[in-house]
Amino acid sequence: MRPAWVEVDIAAIRENVRAVQGYVGPGTEVLAVVKADAYGHGLAPAARAALEGGAAMLGVAIPEEVVALREAGIAAPALIMGCTLPDQAEQIVALGASAVVSHPEAAQALAGAAQARQTRARVHVKVNTGMGRVGVRWHEAVDLICQVAAMPGIELEGIMTHFATADEENLAPARAQLDRFLVVLDEAAAHGIRPRYRHAANSAAIAFLPGARLDLVRPGLLTYGIPPVPQSADYPADAHAAVHDRALPVALRPALSLKARVVQLNRLPAGDAVGYGLTYRARRDSVFALLPLGYADGLSRALSNRGHVLIRGQRAPIAGRVSMDQTVIDVTDIPGVAVGDIAVLIGEQDAQRITAWEVSLAMGSIAYETLTSLSARLPRVYAPSEP
Repeated sequence: MRPAWVEVDIAAIRENVRAVQGYVGPGTEVLAVVKADAYGHGLAPAARAALEGGAAMLGVAIPEEVVALREAGIAAPALIMGCTLPDQAEQIVALGASAVVSHPEAAQALAGAAQARQTRARVHVKVNTGMGRVGVRWHEAVDLICQVAAMPGIELEGIMTHFATADEENLAPARAQLDRFLVVLDEAAAHGIRPRYRHAANSAAIAFLPGARLDLVRPGLLTYGIPPVPQSADYPADAHAAVHDRALPVALRPALSLKARVVQLNRLPAGDAVGYGLTYRARRDSVFALLPLGYADGLSRALSNRGHVLIRGQRAPIAGRVSMDQTVIDVTDIPGVAVGDIAVLIGEQDAQRITAWEVSLAMGSIAYETLTSLSARLPRVYAPSEP
């Protein structure tokens, strides 16, 4: 096996979904978000674990992700959460997936494709309550909802929205979005339209906006055991950005670790430099370890001279620029490092840990990008676990 890899604890995904379900209660179902290769964890294995944990539905971004689920033998309900184009309707209906619509043309195309197959297309109308991205604007939403609900060949399975700021300290904009959404739902109900699923809550809203849970919640990061906002307790004193102090109301376990073996050691005298651009110069006689992964694997170049790894249970700084396939760390102060030792870039080692959020803050980004950037050329190794 390649000496750089991603380890995924399948049991953690299962337990995280179970914990979210227990937290939101029996009146609310869970849609586990598995788009983008399950945030780097592996689409099919993560989806199976989420379903075993009690997820009622899987959330993807594009029809091709449903194809991959079906090819893996996963027939569970799936919601395609990206925009639906009319020319995708036939494929979506054939897959038996639910689709998001925000304009009548897409719904009409789905209705036609469903009638041709003598079935019904399941749709969720997306309401733009203030994010300004996907969805029909809330002032016009009820008209579209009524149109879609009346179309032959359509089952209006859900009405949904998405929050722009549920992960920020100031929740007032998110509460305003929720208020608008509840008005839309009430007006739709006044027309006799009460779909099975009314949903709005992403991971942050599940944790911090209880009124948004409704009939269905959509945990993304929570599915994988990662807080939707950085937690102060997770970071060393030299963290690169401010963190939130809001604790999660549900206990989770991170499922993913990123690891690599040391493939070479270099002893360089004081004054020698390391890597492209010679941006890291040894201030003393030093020992550097070479790890066989780089930005082509999703280890951002922004971590150059900023990131850390764990080796022999201690933190070692990234020395010089992260290159395409190689990264150098300074192990001068860590005795006994040898070729073959395992370095942890995300995860735990000997009671020390580096979280996905710590890596993300160091590179000026968010955990979502860090995880979804992990390249397919990194082997995924799945921990054995009992269902």
